[in-house]
Amino acid sequence: MRRTGHINIIQAVAYKQNLPVYGFFFIVAGGVFAALIYLQPSDEDRLNEAVVAHAQAVGAVGEVEREGPLATYRLKDGSVIHVEFDKKDGKWVLGRDLFKEFERT
Repeated sequence: MRRTGHINIIQAVAYKQNLPVYGFFFIVAGGVFAALIYLQPSDEDRLNEAVVAHAQAVGAVGEVEREGPLATYRLKDGSVIHVEFDKKDGKWVLGRDLFKEFERT
């Protein structure tokens, strides 16, 4: 009897054939994630939105000036309001009315 060597033929492994699919998925997922990060409004834009929203709530605002988190509203009747905005939980909210604090002193 003659012995012959065995040759094992291994079929192609499935995950190697699917590598392009995984690569495409990760590229698309990375692109979507990058787009979400890039398209978010900046901190300055969020602060401007908060200042404008508060000015609309005050009403009859003629002019708005902003220097960092401080805003000055010049009302149409000539009075002036100074306010400061604070960042809480990722949103800009009205921190304090500086004019009222100056009146107390």
